[in-house]
Amino acid sequence: GNIYADEALFRAQIRPDRISTTLTHDEVKQLCQAIKKVLRQGIKYRGTTFRDYRDGQNRSGEFQKHLQVYGKEGLPCPNCGKMLTRIKIGGRSSHFCGHCQK
Repeated sequence: GNIYADEALFRAQIRPDRISTTLTHDEVKQLCQAIKKVLRQGIKYRGTTFRDYRDGQNRSGEFQKHLQVYGKEGLPCPNCGKMLTRIKIGGRSSHFCGHCQK
């Protein structure tokens, strides 16, 4: 859920609190591509294990080792070096770079 959304929005350079109707055609295209890439990477690394998640073969996932923004508030952005931020949207946390994501 939020892990993959945060990572895809970061790759597409779109803020998580952006109103969807303000996205341009090119931004929607970038977001679709980013979602596919993040999901493929998540599958490749068998998901994300923070606590007890196990895949169908009872192995821990390793996607958490490749996260760029999720859960990294206060750390530097891997692209620009500015501090990553966490906000709440609809009661759920979202992590992003206020400089890179518009």
